Amino acid sequence: MSLKSVRRRGASSASLAAALGALALGVSAGPVTAEEPKRGGTLIVGLDSEADFLDNQAAGGWVTWRVNKNMFDALWTEDLTRAEGPVPEIIGELAESWEVSEDGTEWTVKLREGVTFHDGTALNAEAVKWNIDRMWNEDSEQFSAKANGCTAFSWQALESMEVVGEHTIKLVMAAPYGEFLGKQVDGGCGNVSLMSPSNWAKWGNENVGEHPVGTGPFEFVERVRGEKIVMERYEDYWGADSDDPRFRAPYLDRLIFVPYTDAASRVAALEAGEIDIAMSLPPDSIQRLEEKGFTVKQGPSPHVIYFTLNMREECLDDPNYRKAIQFAINREGIANDLLGGTALPAYGFVVPGNNSFDPDYKPYPYDPEKAKELLAASSCPDGGPTMTWLIPTGGSGNIIPVPIAEWVQRNLQEAGFDVALETYEWQTYLSFWWRGQQEDQHAYWMSWGMTTPIWVEVVSHSKWFAPNGSNVGWYENAEVDALLDQALTEMDDAKRYDLYKQAHDLVMEEAAIVPIVHDSTPYVMQPYVKGYVHAPQNWQDFRTVWLDN
Repeated sequence: MSLKSVRRRGASSASLAAALGALALGVSAGPVTAEEPKRGGTLIVGLDSEADFLDNQAAGGWVTWRVNKNMFDALWTEDLTRAEGPVPEIIGELAESWEVSEDGTEWTVKLREGVTFHDGTALNAEAVKWNIDRMWNEDSEQFSAKANGCTAFSWQALESMEVVGEHTIKLVMAAPYGEFLGKQVDGGCGNVSLMSPSNWAKWGNENVGEHPVGTGPFEFVERVRGEKIVMERYEDYWGADSDDPRFRAPYLDRLIFVPYTDAASRVAALEAGEIDIAMSLPPDSIQRLEEKGFTVKQGPSPHVIYFTLNMREECLDDPNYRKAIQFAINREGIANDLLGGTALPAYGFVVPGNNSFDPDYKPYPYDPEKAKELLAASSCPDGGPTMTWLIPTGGSGNIIPVPIAEWVQRNLQEAGFDVALETYEWQTYLSFWWRGQQEDQHAYWMSWGMTTPIWVEVVSHSKWFAPNGSNVGWYENAEVDALLDQALTEMDDAKRYDLYKQAHDLVMEEAAIVPIVHDSTPYVMQPYVKGYVHAPQNWQDFRTVWLDN
């Protein structure tokens, strides 16, 4: 098998353009600029919630990975220094090169030499094995159940490892894993990036997240919870002398991340000059800020806001009842009227920028009369008991979740349902979301998505029931599981993508997931912030950014 065959190839740009053209998004073309970048300065980033503990392999949520990514490298990464897409190119990061056996089960990885962790210790094959054992091997001293839970999708096919040289490691799979690289570069609930074993020996699993040490372009300085996370450029970074913009050292001296759980406060801080860049701003503020001279960057990203229905609850166990919910929701109204065209209506939970995405897929258009007909034909024709739908108040890319949920609530009430909303702060919400939906909980909000089609498995395979997986609504379909199992070991790209699409369409046919919108992830920044690239991903690479002030 050639190396090319195991790398992801992008979906048709034309097909995505048809779906995303209505967004009129301002997408950066890349880091090229007529101005000469300047070295130095501090970039202050306004986060939309407090970050989790800074354990790169075990912390939950995009907001935390957006911080950790600057300090931690992985074997592979995505090229986020360019905005071309729709799927970012997967490239070696700490992996200098790699070979894959003909049957796809053996990966021999050659590491970059001369790489050091921020504590001065060397990166070698033993350190890589130690890190993978922490996420995968329950018998290892350093094993972390949290890291295992977050990264299990990445290592589910791994059978064994062998250090075959100081800078070479062999990964042996029990079976071929077609989306192995795609899952290796994913972030969110943890990432398979590497931490210093020596640093872990000082702090252990409980405290290493307060003292993060990686090999990335920035190193940790301090954290004051609720106020700031500070990091500075790592002067011994392995890419410091590289002419390759994908790996070069950052221009910035320092990065500071400041949490603002209230969106209005984030806008005010930007206008007051207290922060340089902000994310997840209210859609109605974005045009106003742009008119005042702020720079707005947005574009297609693998991001869907959706609800997972609790398949164990009365009424929701009826397909007609669930389909009535789907037809009742005016997704175009949410995307265009509430969100001001900064989002795309989502009729499936596979995201733009994913090789299994179908821009023409639309099984449940807004049809309130159809919703009423299906509800009347269901086992709960009077609407059933009051449903409790749980949502966060913000955080980790959640664009105005309360107004969106209130719009959905109104749509459902107009169709004959009775819905109550419960709201929680983001980190609190995540802490129980992973437990799975409980009795008298009917729907969970989530803001997520992946560039890899294995995303379909993450959401819907029965082997990933909570609390050890992310199938939090207890959806189970043997045919879906069989398609996903077949896709997992399929090494032909086109066949694999089609299998994932078939599984996705079956889940949607049963109406178990309620997609709402695909976000374009707008970032608003001061006009003196230069070089920012809005790559088609849910996190950023700040090494291209420089300040002209």
